[in-house]
Amino acid sequence: MADCPYDAPQAWSKALFDHPLHPDGIAYYARHDDEGLCFAIFDRARSSVREIGRETKLDQDWFWRLARR
Repeated sequence: MADCPYDAPQAWSKALFDHPLHPDGIAYYARHDDEGLCFAIFDRARSSVREIGRETKLDQDWFWRLARR
């Protein structure tokens, strides 16, 4: 896969960050997976985001199904 220029997405990110509504981030579809919903969250949302769990053993069926996609 060729490298994509990031000038446009970075300009959009800055515009979103500077918007008067001060959104915490944006949801978008991954360019490598049209069904994979991703989230970009700005640092200013740090106090609103909590980790409720962490999986460190990734040798599991759900991980390999995701990796194949």
